[in-house]
Amino acid sequence: MVKRIILPLMLCVLFMACESAEEGLPVFEVSFDLNGGESKIEGQQLEAGEYVLKPADPNRYAYLFEGWYKGDVVYDFNAPVEESFTLRAEWTKVEVDGTPWISEVLDFRPAPGQFLNKVEDDLAAAKENLVGNSHQFISLGTFGGQVTFKFDHPINNGEGEDLAIFGNAFEGNSEPGIVMVCQDLNGNGYPDEEEPWFELAGSDHFEKETIRDYLVTYFRPEEGADTHLIPYTEVVNGQENSGMMDFTLVRDFHPQPMFPDMYSEDSVTFSGTLLKSKTYNQNEGQSDNPYYVSPKFDWGYADNAGYEQEGIFRGADLFDIDHAIDSQGRSVKLEQIDFVRVYTGVRDIAGWLGELSPEIIKAADVHLLKNLE
Repeated sequence: MVKRIILPLMLCVLFMACESAEEGLPVFEVSFDLNGGESKIEGQQLEAGEYVLKPADPNRYAYLFEGWYKGDVVYDFNAPVEESFTLRAEWTKVEVDGTPWISEVLDFRPAPGQFLNKVEDDLAAAKENLVGNSHQFISLGTFGGQVTFKFDHPINNGEGEDLAIFGNAFEGNSEPGIVMVCQDLNGNGYPDEEEPWFELAGSDHFEKETIRDYLVTYFRPEEGADTHLIPYTEVVNGQENSGMMDFTLVRDFHPQPMFPDMYSEDSVTFSGTLLKSKTYNQNEGQSDNPYYVSPKFDWGYADNAGYEQEGIFRGADLFDIDHAIDSQGRSVKLEQIDFVRVYTGVRDIAGWLGELSPEIIKAADVHLLKNLE
């Protein structure tokens, strides 16, 4: 009778041992709470007795990283894992020299437009209007018109958006500016020719109507010709075309020449990504009084939809450095950027409203600006 009882017990023990061997050791989850940090750290799945792999120290602007804490105690990465838990980054705030705003305008190359030639020196005005917490604006003109600027510190590629560019868009009046970024690889404070620029791809970059590597040259009207008619040539997919941009409907409000006086040459050339304009006449076929509407693009352009933001970011379109792509459209990983360029992404005229041209008021480092809220 005793033998009959012992045999089933032994079989049961053997079965349980096999089941435990098949299931293996318990697996625990270790996650990381950045507590305001700007890095990206994935959680770790570890079997009982394994050790947490210490991640690289996270970043947080204007803060010093103190360490990883489990509860109120600094975590010992030499201790084996026996449960699931979260490690929290702890920080100490430090004083930093710097401002979230543009510190210097490096270049201003406008395309023809109605707000150019209004002052004696457009370049000097641009440099004055954009620096700091500005409430003025500059207009870039039609496609290709651009401004290049920098900050007094590199902008880190942190969690979420990194760059804020303020414009004057409102609902039904968006004028998309394409944003490009560059790194100061040699540390001389200026974007040199050998330092590549990367586009922050917006929502329409990969749309089939978008023309990449678009090239256009605008010409100063000949002496005696109408200064509100701007001849141009363009190259689209290797095909050259010519045409005329007609600014005559803005003459009553902007009688000055449309071709920028700041250029000594009689032509200026721009290249880049040309977006399909969304502008249309809402009264088309219904009224002799046109009413032009320029809907916003989904995301990723300056002077586009800043009116949707609130608080200190009101009026700003926000950009993530993670959207950087190279000239072949391939994603590029940038840890930080030093220079920013914004250029007009469409070539269109909305009747008496004039050309679609981004108005840029100011720009800021999102991570630093958040500290001012």
